[in-house]
Amino acid sequence: MRNNFTSGVAHEFKTPLALIKSYTENWDYIEDEDKPLYSTKINNEVDKLILTRPAVEAGERLGFLP
Repeated sequence: MRNNFTSGVAHEFKTPLALIKSYTENWDYIEDEDKPLYSTKINNEVDKLILTRPAVEAGERLGFLP
């Protein structure tokens, strides 16, 4: 059960971070008219990370994480 929880949490962090990294690395190549769309996407991914934090804290309390 601990491994499933840890794997799930890792995935929930890696996916948004990978997308944010991709968008920011390519920011200079994004057309100006598309930048608001990508800015919104980055904000949505940050929101996912913020929402993941309570799950991590709950896992620590339940002993799933060190």
